Amino acid sequence: MRQAISSCLFVLMCFAFEAVLVPPTSAASSQSGTASAQTLAQGKKLVMSNGCAGCHNAPGGATLVGGRVIGGWTAPGLTNDKRTGLGNWSAGEIADYLKTGRNSYAAAAGPMAGIVTNVTAKMSEAEVDAIAAYLKSLPGKAANIRPVAASNPAMIRGGAVYADECAACHTLRGVGQARLFPALKGSPEVQADNPTTLLRVVLQGAQSVGTEAAPTASAMPAFGKLLNDQQIADVLTYIRNDWGNAAAPVAKDAVAAARKTLQKTP
Repeated sequence: MRQAISSCLFVLMCFAFEAVLVPPTSAASSQSGTASAQTLAQGKKLVMSNGCAGCHNAPGGATLVGGRVIGGWTAPGLTNDKRTGLGNWSAGEIADYLKTGRNSYAAAAGPMAGIVTNVTAKMSEAEVDAIAAYLKSLPGKAANIRPVAASNPAMIRGGAVYADECAACHTLRGVGQARLFPALKGSPEVQADNPTTLLRVVLQGAQSVGTEAAPTASAMPAFGKLLNDQQIADVLTYIRNDWGNAAAPVAKDAVAAARKTLQKTP
């Protein structure tokens, strides 16, 4: 608990200072309505020419629906799927993420950190707005996933772990702090069919990226030494199925396997 609170307080102080200097950068955050055909075409061209499909296409080839595991990270979907894609993100939030490396729902880490630093952060606002408009035009699937019942023992145990170790940053309602600590409610990473990214981040922690527009990089502390396999399985099952989220439970054996793999190839 002390580890989580101390990390949150340090990052909160850094971001409180940065927030005074760095407002959201994208003009798309204040735009509404349907994008022009020219803007959509430009966005599609940028997505395809920068290799987004190489990671975000499904292993079977479906376009930008996510699910491919790259270097121990699961690529999320980029369609308007509200559970495993960008359906809950506005066009402005997508553009801000591409330009600054963060928004209300996510902070760029893993393979995406390099993409943001070396590619999208250097794009013009018009370019990231075009990408955002194109991604918002992609329809999502209508999946009927039932959440794990709140009365399930794993949910009860996981809720207790969450309140003790996670709520200080991500809040009891799972909404986090905008541009500080990512929201877990409605997060495509949290609800991904393959929880590889979640397992990695909880076990090893993660360092997000700093950009010119938002130079203070946030960090997620590692909990691999603090929590055992059952506790991690329970808390991940909990965050995947509370606040309107819905996803398959995470098994203790899956945590043990991920822990073993990460010890060999961090």
